[in-house]
Amino acid sequence: MSSFSELPTVKPDAAFTLLAAYKIDTNPNKVDLCPGFYRDENGRPWIMSSVIQAKERVHADPNVNHEHLPLAGHTELLRQSKELVFGKEDRDLKRVASIQTVSGTGANHLAALFLSTKLNPKTVWFPNLGWINHTEIWKLAGSHVQQRFYPYFNAENQNIDFDTMVEVLREAQKGDVIVLHACAHNPTGVDLSKEQWDNLATICKNTGFQGLASGDVRQDASAIRMLHIAALDVTATAKITPVLTQLSRAEITSCPSYGARIVSQILGDLKLYDQWLKDLATMNNRMKTMREGLYHGLLVRKVQGSWKHILTDTGMFSMTGLSTTQVTAMKEKHHIYLLPFRKNLCHWIDNS
Repeated sequence: MSSFSELPTVKPDAAFTLLAAYKIDTNPNKVDLCPGFYRDENGRPWIMSSVIQAKERVHADPNVNHEHLPLAGHTELLRQSKELVFGKEDRDLKRVASIQTVSGTGANHLAALFLSTKLNPKTVWFPNLGWINHTEIWKLAGSHVQQRFYPYFNAENQNIDFDTMVEVLREAQKGDVIVLHACAHNPTGVDLSKEQWDNLATICKNTGFQGLASGDVRQDASAIRMLHIAALDVTATAKITPVLTQLSRAEITSCPSYGARIVSQILGDLKLYDQWLKDLATMNNRMKTMREGLYHGLLVRKVQGSWKHILTDTGMFSMTGLSTTQVTAMKEKHHIYLLPFRKNLCHWIDNS
């Protein structure tokens, strides 16, 4: 018998299993409300105009090659990203250590690896309803770190249970890691208010937590700016960056350069940057339109329940309140694919 036969059986990922089932469904009226992808009014992937123009510039540049990037990533993009998040005028930019990673999962994994191995926290705290990959990442990158959960979403009133959240987080010890969603909370779509972020920042700073924070770019970045912990001085920053690159070197060595060049083109050119903001506004306006349409459709059909949260939630997602049985019925009877707890509103198409 092969040694591999003794491997444990791994449960398939729910979201990707659902996506695979949707793809083989031959019903012409099928709707997929599961993935975290943006779609246009025809249900197709939408490439921003700013991205199309930036790609053309990259392709036309005779100096572009396929050599490895530096270990920390695309140098210009790192500078531009810091300025985007913290502002060009921030005097502390030199104290911010940055590194390019592979997607959001890669960023979360590298952060978890860095925090768990170099700062040795006893506990990492997650929202009781959040992105499932966060806990999986910490199981791999920081298996010795205890995982605990704090209350975030109250299903009864479709809002944040902030008082209970704060009460539980006060149990955290100095050096613990708290995983927070900076904006467009996945999967609830319910974000903390400015006042709540202020209160949470005070708790984190007073207790010495390591804050890990994952339409309006400046507004979306406000929570990160509020909770970000810059190194005490440039000397500390100079030590952090090599540690991050060492960890990255052992896993991927060099990040992809193509996407980095495209983003750098957009952030480095005023015309493309302005177009990017317009593209974001287009996406945001469509999501608002879909929220309003769904809300009014539920009211007209007198569907039982309170649906006001659909209008106040942010980002692509909203909670459905549907049970597993109801979600299964939606798929089998109506060919509507969604997870038990959330729906992606921008996957509605105009005739659905």
